[in-house]
Amino acid sequence: MHYTRPAPHCADVLVPLPFTRNEVHGTFGSTDWNFSAQSLPAASYPPTYIAAVSSGQGLAGLIPSLVQILLWAYSSSKDSLASQPASNSTGTTVIYFLSSVGLTFLGLLFYCTLHFVDGAAQVHAAEGYDPVQEGGVEVESGDEDEDDKAVREGQATTAAHVFPHIRGYVGSVFFAFCVTLAVYPGITSSVAPVDPTPVLSGLFVKLHFVVFNAFDWLGKSLPAHPSLAWTTPKPLHTLTLARFVFAPLLLLCNVVFFDRTGERLPRTLPLALGDSAFFALVALLAFSNGWLGSNLMMLAPREVAPRGRGAVGNVMVTALTAGLAAGSLLSFGVRGALCGCNPFSS
Repeated sequence: MHYTRPAPHCADVLVPLPFTRNEVHGTFGSTDWNFSAQSLPAASYPPTYIAAVSSGQGLAGLIPSLVQILLWAYSSSKDSLASQPASNSTGTTVIYFLSSVGLTFLGLLFYCTLHFVDGAAQVHAAEGYDPVQEGGVEVESGDEDEDDKAVREGQATTAAHVFPHIRGYVGSVFFAFCVTLAVYPGITSSVAPVDPTPVLSGLFVKLHFVVFNAFDWLGKSLPAHPSLAWTTPKPLHTLTLARFVFAPLLLLCNVVFFDRTGERLPRTLPLALGDSAFFALVALLAFSNGWLGSNLMMLAPREVAPRGRGAVGNVMVTALTAGLAAGSLLSFGVRGALCGCNPFSS
């Protein structure tokens, strides 16, 4: 089937750019601030609390994608599945936006009810959790220098002091989110069904968002159960590097790009994987992203004394944010290499 789409009017392309750019920057900044505000105090609590924060974020991502599916089903009719009236489309977009805003304010309301003054100490005492004994690997006194000893004993609590003890976690969390953002959603949302139908064409991308967010939530939630959490870092680092394989595999799916006139661009790689393989890859990408992210964020604070764990949370969030930014930028390069075009206009 030959895909075409109407050529956009110049004003439609150029006028929204400053607004869109500012909105993207604002959304990215507010999300980073919100994640930092939750992760930093959570780092002082038992590791399962970090998993709970990650699980909540995964659920917050899943709900809007489910709402989008429901709104699409509601607004679609048997007589008009491929195109919707502008007013109907606008209404569903507003409802989708309001659902996201509602979740944001609900999260803010719950966050305002929390009290962090002496909270960690009270939770530790109530749960019989000894943060010193639950800390990092024991070392002989003669095997560590003065800086290491200061970090272990909680006398050095700055980011510069704790970084050498968690650099493996920092690199892994950066690479994990960089790989994810390099292909999702910039590349995955451009995948079309191999054998399109009106219903499948309208549902395909929305369904892929649901699959990703559902498995990401599952991956983030499982480490909250001690029997499903990973306790040794080396396998996590290896699995993080192995996730690079998702990039070439996803590029072998039915990725479709168009030029500025609406003409479909030719493929630069062979089409080797169908729709089922695509959704399986999206599910594995999402699950590994959530599971590795939660485990890395849970294990890193245990490498230092309790007083330094706030700094660990700060460093890990910075690495995560840098990975998101690097992956977003890298996605333009991947898109350009795949379509042989200008990734900012096609």
